Amino acid sequence: MVATGRTSSRQGQDPKPAEPWMGYGVQMQNLGRDNGTRECFVARPGWAIVSVDYAACEMRTWAQVCQWMVGFSTLKDILNDPGRCPHVEMGAGLTKITVAEAYALVGAEKKALRNLAKGPNFGLPGGMGWARLMDYCRLGYDVVLTADAARDAVATWRTTYPEAPLYLEAIKDLVGRKYGSKTRIRQYVSGRYRGDVGYCDASNGFFQGLAADIAKAAGYILAKEAYSARGSALYGCRPLAFIHDEWLYEVPRERIHLAGERMASIMCSVAMEYCPDVLFTAEPAASYRWSKKAGDPVRTAEGELICYEEKT
Repeated sequence: MVATGRTSSRQGQDPKPAEPWMGYGVQMQNLGRDNGTRECFVARPGWAIVSVDYAACEMRTWAQVCQWMVGFSTLKDILNDPGRCPHVEMGAGLTKITVAEAYALVGAEKKALRNLAKGPNFGLPGGMGWARLMDYCRLGYDVVLTADAARDAVATWRTTYPEAPLYLEAIKDLVGRKYGSKTRIRQYVSGRYRGDVGYCDASNGFFQGLAADIAKAAGYILAKEAYSARGSALYGCRPLAFIHDEWLYEVPRERIHLAGERMASIMCSVAMEYCPDVLFTAEPAASYRWSKKAGDPVRTAEGELICYEEKT
């Protein structure tokens, strides 16, 4: 566990000459997306891998923290409406089109619009400035912003979510406005303390730590049912990996649907205990081998979850 409350993993390094091997295993939390590494992890015969992660978990926890800290959240209102999408509405502001026009886009245009919005939506709540945003968008989303475009993105984000400037000002008041000031923060709900935090650490810490607490609390319930709840669809299933806000379980093939739905139900119910004002969603996906391509659920015409490899 690291200072934010999230978990981290590492793998051993090749030993120096005459030194023993010191490997700890595989760096499961940061495997490449498209280099084929994930596909090396294959479920045992008769089993499948079921993965469930929260949709936009840290956006949802930031919305909840804003609700608590400043008394309202426009982002919360967007997330609580299944017909709305924060990336589309932010993208509309960034491209200077109406929200209705943004929602009307389809295919590659819609995907590009959403991708443009992800950098500001995910990066700016943590106190990031326009210069850092340029690097964040380029490295994380392959989106190249000019300095003027980055400044405009910051302004658009603050306009789209009027709680944003109030939140960041509250963080400045908490930390102290003198350069280099640091303080101690206390996480909402869990009451966990984190010391020696500056402006960006505090800005990130409240909502990132809340997301970490949610995911680990859900993990406890998942494991409890897998190991001790004989009547649960998860009984006998086994945890395979924990990746920040995603759980991977190995489950018997005949229980893919029931186990996946139970995992999603537990994770959403725990999240809404921690964040009572924000709707959380999570969908299970199944595959015979771990793959980013299996990230979206595949279901039969009757709605039953099946493995990604079985889609027609």
